[in-house]
Amino acid sequence: MWVYKKGGWLSKKIVPLFRDYARAVIDALSDRVTWWMTMNEPQCFIMNGYMQGAHAPFQHRYLALSKLTRNAMFAHAEAAKVIRQYAKNPPKVGVAMAAGCFVPNTETDAEIEKARRNSMELGVGLMGNRWWMDPMLAGKPVRAYGVYSSKAKDMKVICQPLDFVGLNVYQPYNYADWGGDGTGTGNGLPKSNIGWVVDERVIYWTIRFVHERYGLPVMITENGIADNDFVCRDGKVHDPQRTEFLYRYLGSLKRAVSEGYPVLGYQYRSVMDNFEWAEGYDPRFGLIFVNYPTGKRILKDSAYEYKKIIEGNGAIL
Repeated sequence: MWVYKKGGWLSKKIVPLFRDYARAVIDALSDRVTWWMTMNEPQCFIMNGYMQGAHAPFQHRYLALSKLTRNAMFAHAEAAKVIRQYAKNPPKVGVAMAAGCFVPNTETDAEIEKARRNSMELGVGLMGNRWWMDPMLAGKPVRAYGVYSSKAKDMKVICQPLDFVGLNVYQPYNYADWGGDGTGTGNGLPKSNIGWVVDERVIYWTIRFVHERYGLPVMITENGIADNDFVCRDGKVHDPQRTEFLYRYLGSLKRAVSEGYPVLGYQYRSVMDNFEWAEGYDPRFGLIFVNYPTGKRILKDSAYEYKKIIEGNGAIL
């Protein structure tokens, strides 16, 4: 709150404050931690927080987007430099993006190129890939809607050398309420309990399009599904939809690996049910059920199935 009172992401003051925060974390943990992400989902905490007003601080500062973006990107750059300078063990440095793509309707060359262009050049406007990734990963300034822009002179600072890019992937842009391509809103398609379409193709195509554009190894830093979980009469939590989700999405990930795309790892989100942004505790993403009043934890069926997948290194996918 005190940083917000100083101006939050609207103020340049947040950049040195973020650098100091990164230094404190590095000093405390870098003797045990090797893999680092400078920040998680700038698309969400800037776009949802200051443009759409859906997340804290629940503002609509449309004309300030260029400044907000610049401050966030400079904070990322400072954190990357701090990690490399002060980490006690040799670090691997990346950033986690709220990513996705349009999946091609068919796998013809023409449809793949159309999906690539929409995903990386057009995407979903300011929530999309290019607005954030081109400056941070490629050092290329961007413009949007004739109003917003980044500055070429900033690119040498913003574009720090990274070891990987983290991708938080859930549903294709084809069905997104905030930027679909005209194929519809996913009526009648399988969805999570917060309305996200389940289409496993998105994980393969996002990995492919991002790696081909930026050349970095990829880590899936978030992927999962919120379901209507509850404890059954036998005392267990049966969640077949989540189990099916795991097999579908990990199967799509396996395709990317088999085709030679450098995938460093996969992190299901989340291990336990937890707090979800402005939606609170209702969306349950976890492999482990949490009884919030008592704190009791129960492994869901999907947790045991995920264990099988891990034990066989994906052989059963």
